[in-house]
Amino acid sequence: MAAAAHARLIASAEAFLLIAGTEHASSRPTRHQPVLAPPSFEPPLGRLRHDLSLLGCIDDTIRILDSLYTDSCDQLARRCRASFAACVADAAFASGSGPGPSATAWQQTLHLAHERQYEESAARMRDRLL
Repeated sequence: MAAAAHARLIASAEAFLLIAGTEHASSRPTRHQPVLAPPSFEPPLGRLRHDLSLLGCIDDTIRILDSLYTDSCDQLARRCRASFAACVADAAFASGSGPGPSATAWQQTLHLAHERQYEESAARMRDRLL
């Protein structure tokens, strides 16, 4: 999510807390530790090389395109990890929840969403290279 979306999420949560008459924090609390380990993002290995070979690409082209794809997937993984960490921090702040069943549930949802986003983006990059 973009920073603006995080800000809207926080503003909505604060508005809810005010309307509900509950106490809300005037400053951001210490960061909650994720209940789940962050997703690991790994590009599918070997498929691109195989498909480029089937298309008749020469070895140098295959090597260069595979390297470009791997580097792009690494950059995408860094961005997805940063986005996941920011979402966990913002959601923990907005919900005020620490470790527990509720935190585990929303972290699992964020975990799956970020994995899916990575896989779909990596597949689109691969398709464009082909």
